[in-house]
Amino acid sequence: MLPKFRVLFFAGLAGKIAYALSSLVVLPALTSLLGQESIGLLGFFTSLLMVFMALDGGVTSAVTRKLAAAGTLRVRSPRRYRLYVFSVTNTFFLLFLALGVLTSGILVLGSGMLSGKWLNVEQLESSQVQGAIFWMGVFIGLNFPIMLLQAAFHGREMHVRLNFLYVPYAFARTLGVLAVLMLFEAWATIDFYFFLQALLQFCYLVLLVFFYFYGDGLSGLWVRPSVRFIRQALSFGSGVLMISLTSVAVVQIDKVYLSGQLSLSDYAVYTLAGTFASIPYILSSALYAALFPRFSTYYACRDIFHMGRMFGVVFLFFGSVLLVACVLIWFFSGDLLRLIFDDGLAVAVQGLLPILFIGTALQALLIVPYSLQLAVGWTSLALRINLLALPLILISLPVAVDGFGMLGAAWVWLSYNVLAFAITLYLMKRRFAFLRVVFLRSIKFFPCMFFLFAPICYAFELWVMPGLSKGMVFLVVMFLGAGSVALTTWWFRRDLIAVV
Repeated sequence: MLPKFRVLFFAGLAGKIAYALSSLVVLPALTSLLGQESIGLLGFFTSLLMVFMALDGGVTSAVTRKLAAAGTLRVRSPRRYRLYVFSVTNTFFLLFLALGVLTSGILVLGSGMLSGKWLNVEQLESSQVQGAIFWMGVFIGLNFPIMLLQAAFHGREMHVRLNFLYVPYAFARTLGVLAVLMLFEAWATIDFYFFLQALLQFCYLVLLVFFYFYGDGLSGLWVRPSVRFIRQALSFGSGVLMISLTSVAVVQIDKVYLSGQLSLSDYAVYTLAGTFASIPYILSSALYAALFPRFSTYYACRDIFHMGRMFGVVFLFFGSVLLVACVLIWFFSGDLLRLIFDDGLAVAVQGLLPILFIGTALQALLIVPYSLQLAVGWTSLALRINLLALPLILISLPVAVDGFGMLGAAWVWLSYNVLAFAITLYLMKRRFAFLRVVFLRSIKFFPCMFFLFAPICYAFELWVMPGLSKGMVFLVVMFLGAGSVALTTWWFRRDLIAVV
């Protein structure tokens, strides 16, 4: 029997929320402790991590899909299932270890060039920047085997066990590192910060290996790998590889371009806006971790009914939650930012945040159709959209930045996601007949919800918020958001109970 979908989703969500919220909590303290340029360097690290993670070649998705499709063996032949699972995992685990060593070597050797010739450093010492990039390389190299093992946990639908490890790791990387920096303030430098990140990354990898291979009392680490699994994954993985490479290009090109055009202090403003705008990824990544293996299982069993029903409910409900979040950010982002930053920095971030947030929300909602595409092996759609968008972004980004600065880059990001969203839904409707009802319903539902909720927020901004203290502003915004999500959940209650 398959685990309950809600168990998988909320287990994944717990880990994502733990890391995201703790990251947001420590961000103002890190800005004060390490300086604004260091936050720009954190943004550069995030972009660097995304670029190199695209080198997984789609293998992690192939492993998740392969292990999820083998779930039917779990009851019929448990011993055969375990041997198959560990053989698949060991094959790709060794491959990713080698890839991690290679990546670390490249970044470690190139740390001097990146610190001296690419980044525009004004206040930080060059030795600190080079040391930070050195430890970034170690962290990113360790992330390859970690990424593979997390994909294997998802493929076996072991989300609860994975997040039993991930939640403490998330708190250690954020609140724990901040506590160490505050306790040993003399060592509070950006290179020491990344040293602690790399150390925790290594500890997390060791725990993943132990709990995955030895958690059930079976020494799965010694099961023989097989090259045939690599050959089988190539056709699917090559398509996902091209999606990953082009997605990283279109998603990160604005950040990479700005990192070489702006000072680290100005780049920190874009980094802060991008960090807050990435909140929808909390839900979308948790959804993907649960949806993709479940869609893969349904597709292996040719269970089109449950596949379509789950798609419809998740798409409409998740879209409603994101719509509420976008409206709240559009009207109240300035009030919320002034709770944690000084007025100058809050105003600078506020000009970018709503635009970046709406673009990210559209991309986050696309995770539902993307999970279905990968489950059925349809990798060409996302690739073609990225190949269409990439030259448009390459042409428009320099022009927009020259004319409007960081705001131009934010509008390019939003335009790309609007284009990708429209094309994806149109082509999904043409290929999957059972999705037409879902999309027709969404065309009616989302505008109605917007025209009901937006005037309420506008009235609050105009007449209620000006007379409130900062703390009351936060409580009112949380009340509006929680109340809207609660009403949406009540509206979809029967459908949600049926599928989760």
